[in-house]
Amino acid sequence: MAEPEIRWHAVLLSGRFQLCERRLYCSRARLYADRLLLTGWHGLTRFRRRIPLTAIRQARVSDEGHLHLTTRDEQLCLALDAAPRWRRMIEAHRDALGG
Repeated sequence: MAEPEIRWHAVLLSGRFQLCERRLYCSRARLYADRLLLTGWHGLTRFRRRIPLTAIRQARVSDEGHLHLTTRDEQLCLALDAAPRWRRMIEAHRDALGG
């Protein structure tokens, strides 16, 4: 039986999150096979980050349970449920992409 084809637009994980340094409303983190998409609102300003998985240099979970991501351009601290699962999925898909 052939391996199923990965659909690049399929959401692998999805959940609410908060940035450690500021409060967002209606926030959502979505993990795709090739990117992490973070969306939400801060007051009247829309927050949106599209992070290619190959741009993530390090993903770690702190003692507080926060997911810390280091990219080429920034460092993000995300408070979300099941942070270790998110880290494992991000690293697995990043490595599969050659990141």
